[in-house]
Amino acid sequence: MYLSISSLMHRQAGINQTSYLPAIKRILVIRLSSLGDIILSFPLLKKLKERFPEAEIHFLTKTNYEEIISLNPNIDKKIYLTESLSGLRKQIKGGDYDLILDIHKNLRSVFVSHSNSAKIRRYKKENFKKLLLVKFKLNLFKQISPVYKKYLLTLAEYL
Repeated sequence: MYLSISSLMHRQAGINQTSYLPAIKRILVIRLSSLGDIILSFPLLKKLKERFPEAEIHFLTKTNYEEIISLNPNIDKKIYLTESLSGLRKQIKGGDYDLILDIHKNLRSVFVSHSNSAKIRRYKKENFKKLLLVKFKLNLFKQISPVYKKYLLTLAEYL
């Protein structure tokens, strides 16, 4: 994990870096599809609620997954990809989000969250390394991390 010089200095001085973070009142998590990946986002949602108990957590996905996300008590508002992408982009821009976690990171999720005043953190997919592994059997992964842990890394600076 990458640490900035200021965070290293804070750690050495014994200062809790999270105390310097601005108040987070509204968070949007974007995971548009794949049932298994949506379920794997649940530990991230739980951690968000633990870290920011007063914050509203919104979740953006496709309507196909309405039933599964309704089971998660950590989601305060569900947003569905039903309208045009540009309409959804306007809705997100007007949502007054302090933090957006894009754990899907595809063209649609980047488009709807782009040009937003919120801090945006995106999941690191490592598609090029996957391509090299599948096509050429060249393994550049130092270690294999479960997907739910990779989702949690998008939140690392806030933990």
